[in-house]
Amino acid sequence: MNYDELFEGDELPVETLDLASDFVRDHAAELGMEAGRFSSREEAQAEGLPDQILPGVMSMGLLARLLLRSCPQARVTRIGTTFRGLVVAAQKATLHAMITEKNDPETSCEVDLWLETEAGERNVIGTATLDFRTLA
Repeated sequence: MNYDELFEGDELPVETLDLASDFVRDHAAELGMEAGRFSSREEAQAEGLPDQILPGVMSMGLLARLLLRSCPQARVTRIGTTFRGLVVAAQKATLHAMITEKNDPETSCEVDLWLETEAGERNVIGTATLDFRTLA
């Protein structure tokens, strides 16, 4: 989608992900985050957690990827998230984004973001800025 196609209140296409244990473990390892809580259910439970969890930075990366897949000609110039709960592996999750404000002079958009679990919990919420100016 390009800037002219977006309007305040528009939702970007939702992305559903299977947060399989191997997917989480492999991505965490690529991030250099090989702690037990990110590797397996058993190791996470040994640390006192209910199950294997996603690293917070992985959740942020997945939300940024959603933005760039929906608006490939834009740059994410700012992203900030709040973690309201653990994102547990071995479940499906949906990634959402909604345009909340357009800045015509800057050709940019403010976006609300959230990761929603199968149970309907929004465990990661945040905001981002998309810049649609042509890169030189």
